[in-house]
Amino acid sequence: MTRYISLYWASIKPSFIWACSLRLFVDVFRRRLILRERVDAELVRIFGNHRYLLFSTARGALSFYLRTLLTPGDEVVVSSYTCLAVPTAVTAAAMRPVYVDIDPDSLSINEQQLWSVVGPSTRAVVLQHTLGNTASVAALAIECRRRGILVIEDCALSVGTTIDGQYVGSFGDASIYSMELSKTISCGWGGVLQINDTSRLSVLETAYAHVPDLSRVSSLRDFLQTVLSGVFTDPRVLGWVGRYLIWLCHKCRLFRYSTSQAEIDGRVSEDFVSKIGWAQSVLAEKQWQRFGEVRSRCSRNFKVIASALEKAGFVVHRPRSPVTDPVANRVSFISGETAVIKEVFAKDNIELGTWFDGPLSPLPECTEFHYNKEDYPVALRVSKSVLNVPCHSRLSQVDLTRILSCIATVSIHAEKRSQ
Repeated sequence: MTRYISLYWASIKPSFIWACSLRLFVDVFRRRLILRERVDAELVRIFGNHRYLLFSTARGALSFYLRTLLTPGDEVVVSSYTCLAVPTAVTAAAMRPVYVDIDPDSLSINEQQLWSVVGPSTRAVVLQHTLGNTASVAALAIECRRRGILVIEDCALSVGTTIDGQYVGSFGDASIYSMELSKTISCGWGGVLQINDTSRLSVLETAYAHVPDLSRVSSLRDFLQTVLSGVFTDPRVLGWVGRYLIWLCHKCRLFRYSTSQAEIDGRVSEDFVSKIGWAQSVLAEKQWQRFGEVRSRCSRNFKVIASALEKAGFVVHRPRSPVTDPVANRVSFISGETAVIKEVFAKDNIELGTWFDGPLSPLPECTEFHYNKEDYPVALRVSKSVLNVPCHSRLSQVDLTRILSCIATVSIHAEKRSQ
């Protein structure tokens, strides 16, 4: 059996997990827990001298920022092609999400349509950088500030991407990074709020002091899920068996999903906005220390796989500007035969994603989200034909060769059908 290549737990290796587990055990034994300031120091080293606040999730970080600076009932513009976590953060802050359709090339919000949905109640725009693709964030930020609108960059899917040598996340008033299980830098769960506008810093820091810590029980449970998942998904340890063990742990409710059924129904837990867990801070510190290595591998793999897909005739979502260096853990492309392509990759034990297939994903039925997918034709069209290929840092050269071989196979099948 060939080893299974998953889309998830991309930057988590058993050797890393065991080191962090030992570190955590020693610190607990000595009654000396990792301080969040140590994670903050790593972020300063990477992204510069901004202020960083750490949360148990990125959606919690976004909700905190909105509810601290804005007023209930305000409107917040978000992408119509995104994870449900984003509008959940808005509604949890007692505000109304307003959606805008996307540009089919960048997968970011359509900049022309953005101003058509901005109204007198609009107070913020969440600008999502989607899988290494970026919008004209600098120009948009200037215009939004002129109109008195906050710009929050959502870097969850593109951490490490640069525009003219400057990291995304440094252009707006604030930005969020996710360390969730499917992201480029992962510690299972966790989020970062980067504050660029220092004029609001004192208000945010005062509010942050009153944010509760994630409970020890929840933190330990998430840590154990991350540890076991990292082992189960490592191809050198259990191979293809690992994915079935993960499925079993979810069925037995030992593991939890990133988006709960309650959030899909429009409800959030009491700890929705909470500081990062004591156990996750150990993983977070070690992961950000590896940022340079992880970023380099993801960037290289992204470019190799994207080039192979384009050579095979697929429309690939990647920046066309030479000053943009895309970094993501997946390469997104369009195909009219998603089922056939997924079958080819599945035969070689390679997982393909359909992120986002809602196009708001998962697609809610709750009216509180004010979302009707038919109102956003471009996002809907993309969601029906999109596929994602893993390009994360855990890919070995053998894994990369297998992925390229599958792309070549799909290309040959497409040529035969066109003849």
